[in-house]
Amino acid sequence: MNNSQLVVGSKQSIKLSIDELTAKVSEAFERATTSASIAVNDAIECGRWLFSLRENIPHGGWHPTLATIGIPPRTASQMLKYFEHRDLIVQKSATTWTQADQLIKANRQSTADLSPHSEPCVEKLSPNESVQWQTQLAVIESCRDSHRELINAIGVIRNLRLYREQYLSFEDFVNDKLSDFGFGGLRNMNKLIAASLGRRKIASKLTESDAKKFDKTSRLVAFADVPDAEIARIASKSIALAGDKEPTVKQIKIAKESVTVEPPSRLRPKTTLAEQLRAILVQMPEAEAMEVVHDVFGRGVA
Repeated sequence: MNNSQLVVGSKQSIKLSIDELTAKVSEAFERATTSASIAVNDAIECGRWLFSLRENIPHGGWHPTLATIGIPPRTASQMLKYFEHRDLIVQKSATTWTQADQLIKANRQSTADLSPHSEPCVEKLSPNESVQWQTQLAVIESCRDSHRELINAIGVIRNLRLYREQYLSFEDFVNDKLSDFGFGGLRNMNKLIAASLGRRKIASKLTESDAKKFDKTSRLVAFADVPDAEIARIASKSIALAGDKEPTVKQIKIAKESVTVEPPSRLRPKTTLAEQLRAILVQMPEAEAMEVVHDVFGRGVA
């Protein structure tokens, strides 16, 4: 595994390598699963290290990493959920996994403005959209261990608003349907979708070796809004700025600002009618050109 120094979590200053984070996850997982009836605090701690590990591994490496450690994806998602709701669990003094699950479910129901299924139809889907909706839901259920296919399906649902017949918003869909997947809330879900789009763009325009230099969620997100025609130029500029290291998000941003669409001066300039006529006349024999001039402007023109 990569042993480069990484930051633990988004607000921590402690730096650990992926190997060190993996060890922390493994230790916490063993404690949390020794006695599930009394280990909710250990499950929260394991969720904390899982969150840190997920933030630092390359895009698409989450499920393979879990398999290496020996943690089932659903169990990892459950522990991530406990970490996300740790304040509620501690406040309500939950001591078991079952109690924690009940608290989280009750809290979600009580804080929702409107249950996603409280109305049978928020906005009717067309027959074709209904087929797409069912197709993407089937992908989500069947591809829990295939991160890329899963995110792609969720992205289709978001972009086409296929959720709208049963949910008032994409956030409602995420909170209700995807709460057990360990993706976090709406903000992180949108980030993963953007990274998936960025990854597809990069894969179609760069060599495999160059694409690997950007294979991290935050870097991939930076390419989500880049026009396809500019992907290669921005990537090349980013690699040049990074030297012998992998490009940072800041360097990608600098590259995006420096690489622009060709200026209008490069385009074929507009010409006046007189200029167009002159261009035609110079290509003609002089006698024929004079006849055209006389026909257009009159015989008084020399």
